[in-house]
Amino acid sequence: MSLNHITRELHRFLKSSLAEVLVIRGRWGIGKTYTWDKILKASRAGGISCEKYAYVSLFGVSSLKELKYVLFENTIDVSLIGEEVGVSSMQDNFVQTVKSLGRQGAQGLAGLLKMIPNISVFDAVAPVFDSLAFMSIRDTLICIDDLERRGKALSARDVLGLVSMLKEQRNCKVVFLFNDKEKGLEDFEQNREKVVDVELIFDPTAIECAEIALSKNDDIDLMLVEYVVDLNLRNIRIIKKIERMIGQVKPKIVLLEADLQRRVVKSIALFCRCYYRSGEEDIPEIDYVLSAGYGLYGLDKEEVDKEKMIWKRLLQNYGYRLTGEIEKLLSDFVRRGYIDEDVFDELLKIENDKIIGEKMSDAFHHAWESYHYSFENNQNEVVSGIYDAFRVNVNKISPMNLDGTVTLFRSLDENVKADELIELYVRVRAEERELFNLDDYIFRDQVRDEKLLDAFGVAYSKGKITESLRDVVIKMIKNNGWSRDDIHILAEQSVDDYYDLFKSVTGQELIEMVNRCLAFGDYQNSSVQQKMIAEKAKEALTLIGHESKINKIRVRRHGVELD
Repeated sequence: MSLNHITRELHRFLKSSLAEVLVIRGRWGIGKTYTWDKILKASRAGGISCEKYAYVSLFGVSSLKELKYVLFENTIDVSLIGEEVGVSSMQDNFVQTVKSLGRQGAQGLAGLLKMIPNISVFDAVAPVFDSLAFMSIRDTLICIDDLERRGKALSARDVLGLVSMLKEQRNCKVVFLFNDKEKGLEDFEQNREKVVDVELIFDPTAIECAEIALSKNDDIDLMLVEYVVDLNLRNIRIIKKIERMIGQVKPKIVLLEADLQRRVVKSIALFCRCYYRSGEEDIPEIDYVLSAGYGLYGLDKEEVDKEKMIWKRLLQNYGYRLTGEIEKLLSDFVRRGYIDEDVFDELLKIENDKIIGEKMSDAFHHAWESYHYSFENNQNEVVSGIYDAFRVNVNKISPMNLDGTVTLFRSLDENVKADELIELYVRVRAEERELFNLDDYIFRDQVRDEKLLDAFGVAYSKGKITESLRDVVIKMIKNNGWSRDDIHILAEQSVDDYYDLFKSVTGQELIEMVNRCLAFGDYQNSSVQQKMIAEKAKEALTLIGHESKINKIRVRRHGVELD
């Protein structure tokens, strides 16, 4: 049933003075309650025939007596719909109920209180007031939610019986909201024809859900609408969760390039859809998305099972590419609910500057489009286009994109061109030494070509700094820190080198040098190289300790036991 039809029917129901019972049913999370509240709030100024309204969730309600009182407790004036309602509403209900007794009834209630002086006013009133409270429920618009989550002692048949009485004897209009395919609704299904007048099946499209849930105040909002529809997302709770997360990062991306804005919004929408998939087997798991890699390009030679092929097609249709640093950070944001703002700001600046630079010459990305978006037999055209564009844009291409290009060329038996691009890349960017240090590259697992790895290793070694072990350790002590090069130099030294260093210095300098080297083994997240430094230093101290009894005692104070 279309959203327009449901909206028209709800407006008719609200405006009509006829006592009716209406059911809105549909899948969990589809937005039944959200839509009802939205239409109700829009109709409160003249679009509702009743003067009072009560919303009741049956979650945990265990008896008719409790339900009757909850109805009274939650009754408000229609003008207060959508407003924050406090204790004063309950007090107003009490006053109105007492007034409804008339003068004689009120005097009788007062007399009852005087007859029972030894108990509290509340205890005296409660038994009488429970009955009076429910009697005040008439000419009221009532919404009953969560029928399937009621307490075990409250039957659906009893609820229907009460609703029938409210409709027939109290001139009330009642709306039921509940989820289809839930347990505990058998009695309702068997008896609903005796009570229900109108039944609406709430099953909006993704476009309609976006219309229901999302605002359209700016371009970023419009992007989100687009991606919600692309993902065929119809769970309002998830849509609103995505909207809130976008709202958290919007101040950071609002002034960035539109391409980067899209990347952030698109990623958050996808990761939320996958993280909250709730057993939907045709929606990929978030870990699969993050590791999909070259499989999305058709360059992964591993056999793909049926389920993962469905996931792959969804990601391809959505336009998802390889996972970058921003995507990894945003996936953590979705899982944890918070984001490392300093890291996020830094990544956004780097990517935004990169986009601005690429706008000056984006031929490389356009060249890849002839591969992605065509089934033409145009291998020569594709290879030539990518090859020429790569040469022009070599200074802007990442190691991961180099590997992707080389992998494609080798798959097409264009090994000569692949080797030429590797040689060009290393030669042109030789001054960027850390670029070739793949040990610290976040996408190390995405760089696989053996010749590329060899070339990077050679390039990194050529620029190696040749400071002595002693110079590096002294520098680290002075600066109270170290660089990647420092760690690399220390890790390459032998145990004998450390032995010679420790034997050649004396005084406080010796203590500081030994402690600095050993400390690398104490860090919780020590790298492989850092652990090697600590182990070699410890082995050198072990050798020194074996030289004499006094040295055995000396090395013990550094935590080195020889026995």
